[in-house]
Amino acid sequence: MTAGVVQQEDMGDRIALHSGDYRSDPLPGGCHVVFMSNVLHGEDEATCRTLIHNSFDALQPGGHLVIKDHVLNGELTAPEGGALFSLLMLLSTRGRDYGLHEMAEWMDAAGFAPPVETVLPSPFSSSLVIARKPD
Repeated sequence: MTAGVVQQEDMGDRIALHSGDYRSDPLPGGCHVVFMSNVLHGEDEATCRTLIHNSFDALQPGGHLVIKDHVLNGELTAPEGGALFSLLMLLSTRGRDYGLHEMAEWMDAAGFAPPVETVLPSPFSSSLVIARKPD
């Protein structure tokens, strides 16, 4: 699906797509951006830490990790939609929704600069969390 959009928008010279299993295949190196959309909530904490470290390794200096997901508060109780979704994830996957404080800890351990969260507008109950790999 993504390849079709890249082709339709004539951006093939600017965007390289790589297929694979993010749990077992290495990420391609030299990336400017690693974008994870709705990935972390389906994974346990150890896998999330590994994904963040692998993203750091795949990025060029100055590159960005962009995570789009439900991001909970420090008590893991809000926003309400994310907290309810987290319960579903706990019951049906090995993951849950995580708080910004947890993501920031994983990013710091990998070597990223402190992340910035941008809450997406309604009707989403998601955020973008963006961290930069230092030069």
